[in-house]
Amino acid sequence: MKNLRSGQNNIAGNHHKPGAGEWWFSFLVKVLNFFAWDVLNIMRKVEYEKLNRNRIDFENGIWYIRVKIQKFNRERK
Repeated sequence: MKNLRSGQNNIAGNHHKPGAGEWWFSFLVKVLNFFAWDVLNIMRKVEYEKLNRNRIDFENGIWYIRVKIQKFNRERK
């Protein structure tokens, strides 16, 4: 069995100190987690802006139709 104080793996699995690769792996997981949340937030923001743009287009369309109807009614009188 190797010396446990040097950070080597314990055969029984007790008091295991992570090696350099495992530290990097946990760091990488944390970075990817933040990155994933950033991507999700950007996607949510884009989706919200799309919905908002559609709402504005819809309101502009209603306004345009209303103006056309008013002009048509004025011309009929």
